[in-house]
Amino acid sequence: MSILDEFRWIFGSSFCDIEESLVHSMMQFKPIIPIGPLVPPSMLKVGGAQENEEENDLCMNWLDKQGKSSVIYIALGSISVLSQSETEALAMALESDKNRRFLWVRKEGKEGWGRKIGELPEGFIENTKDRGLIVPWCCQEKVLMHPAIECFLTHCGWNSTLETIMAGVPIIAYPDWTDQPTNAILLVDVFKVGVRMSKKKDGELEKEEIERCIMEVTTGPRALAMKEQSIMWKEAAKKATLSGGSSNMNIENFINELKGKIV
Repeated sequence: MSILDEFRWIFGSSFCDIEESLVHSMMQFKPIIPIGPLVPPSMLKVGGAQENEEENDLCMNWLDKQGKSSVIYIALGSISVLSQSETEALAMALESDKNRRFLWVRKEGKEGWGRKIGELPEGFIENTKDRGLIVPWCCQEKVLMHPAIECFLTHCGWNSTLETIMAGVPIIAYPDWTDQPTNAILLVDVFKVGVRMSKKKDGELEKEEIERCIMEVTTGPRALAMKEQSIMWKEAAKKATLSGGSSNMNIENFINELKGKIV
């Protein structure tokens, strides 16, 4: 017997609209109840304390000076790191486009799974200082909600997936491991809110591939459709959390059942 058989309710950080067929299928076997998206309060316009306010203020002040939909936000999670060749390819792609503005979250000297993060090419920071900002941390949900953000280069972790959906921001998917490749398929092939960035057969990521993805999401023939899809999913996600929404009703049903047991 599965341990899940012992539970009457199994909550999931998702919502019906985004995985409706999957949720209904799983509910035939297990009591899977989506109550999401479970995102930070700031994404739902509710106040909440934030950590690292100094770094966050730096990011927000910088974004406030940028034009609407002009910045690529790059953040690849807290565990995985870019190799030296990946770092160089991304840096060269960003540097080659003189009109491209970017916010890049990376921790110098960090190691992930035995791999040290790649070092930035010499001169990169100096050459891009007027249009780029590199920080070790930022308040991601606030950054994604900022009007200056045009797209999000992401590893497709589930938290980042939900946050970008809540923000209505198109993505460039660069998954690494665990659930990330599956989440990337959902975002790109099912939800159609971005493109997949791929390595060559030899495992190397090319500068040209990064440039292709940036172009497709920002100015390519499908860019507008991706943005429209992003907004559609954003509205669906918000609706799920409001009174009468699917996730809100699931929580209310849970509370009512508890009340019945207490009485």
